[in-house]
Amino acid sequence: MSRSKRVRNDRLHTECRVSTTGDFRETTLNTQTFQADHLHVISRRILMAAGTPMHIADNVAEILINSNLAGHDSHGLLVLSERVDQITSGTVDATAEPVVVKETGATLTLDGNRGFGLHAARTAMDRAIEKTKTSDVCCVGFRNMNHIGRIGEYAEAAARAGCVALITFGAVGDNYSTIPFGGADGLLRTNPVTCAFPTGDDAPFLLDMATSVVASGKIKVARSQGVDAPSGTIVDKDGVPTVKTEDFYDGGHLLTFGGHKGYGLSLMSALYGGLVGNIEEDGSVVGEFMQVIRVEAFSPLEEYQAGVRKLLDKLKSSKPAPGFDEVMVPGDFEARTRRARLADGIELPNTVVSLIEERAEKFGVSMDVDEIPSDDTARYQRAE
Repeated sequence: MSRSKRVRNDRLHTECRVSTTGDFRETTLNTQTFQADHLHVISRRILMAAGTPMHIADNVAEILINSNLAGHDSHGLLVLSERVDQITSGTVDATAEPVVVKETGATLTLDGNRGFGLHAARTAMDRAIEKTKTSDVCCVGFRNMNHIGRIGEYAEAAARAGCVALITFGAVGDNYSTIPFGGADGLLRTNPVTCAFPTGDDAPFLLDMATSVVASGKIKVARSQGVDAPSGTIVDKDGVPTVKTEDFYDGGHLLTFGGHKGYGLSLMSALYGGLVGNIEEDGSVVGEFMQVIRVEAFSPLEEYQAGVRKLLDKLKSSKPAPGFDEVMVPGDFEARTRRARLADGIELPNTVVSLIEERAEKFGVSMDVDEIPSDDTARYQRAE
């Protein structure tokens, strides 16, 4: 075991945010900094105290913290309190294990049993990767799932295993966050699409995007920090463009990116999600889908990975346009942020820390950790 240090400097963190006029302004945030392994131990303890078995709590904690490490704070520890509250409200069965209810040579249909969607999705990806060793490809459909978090998490796992992955989450229904192109009713969720390709290093190609201009979690992050939403992302309950986060939570909606193009991709995600027969009589659907392809079904893995890296590096070597320092490719941001946050720690706004502290106090869990188990330290090896 190693000793943990909790950095509680309540430091002022300055960020640049776009104002309603398009100009940049500085926003000062009160934050606290934690090492990833420390946060993992605290999160796991809280989840276990709320009734989650250790192996499931381990998965949920790691997936949330990986989101923070990747720079996608909207899917990280910001939502830990919600996940805990779902246990106490009965929305999530913290002890439930996903079950394969149908299987063919290259497909799986998995029932999440209304347990933690993050645990079920990780289990599904592990099963799919294993299945590709004999079938070369595996497609997975889901039933009875709760929120699976940042879907880039599972696509990255496929890439690390020498596979290519396509993952979607799609929903059509009433009282959702996103309006269809040309419409005014919230009939869609953010309906993300993700794909990953291996590069043989710690920065796989990763395209992980909502089909709304921003995911709803980004609005939640803005509200937690007391800043405006980015311009062009939301409308109020009357359909008028706004940057006020409270307008969004008072009946407002998200917009699809690229107008009709994002709308079309959003519907594609929903239709993939409906493959297992869960489109309801009223046309509503909520569903996830995974497709995993073993690279060596087509090409030697090392040769393919080297080719992907050469292709990406060719793009990265191009001359930056005015106003840009460099050309980046999908996956660069996540890899760079992970290296930095493993080395320097994860900054959490005090508003998020307070939510975690409230759940910790409720279940008698200390926020201080004297010793970190070696397994937890190993999973978050700090960058040199």
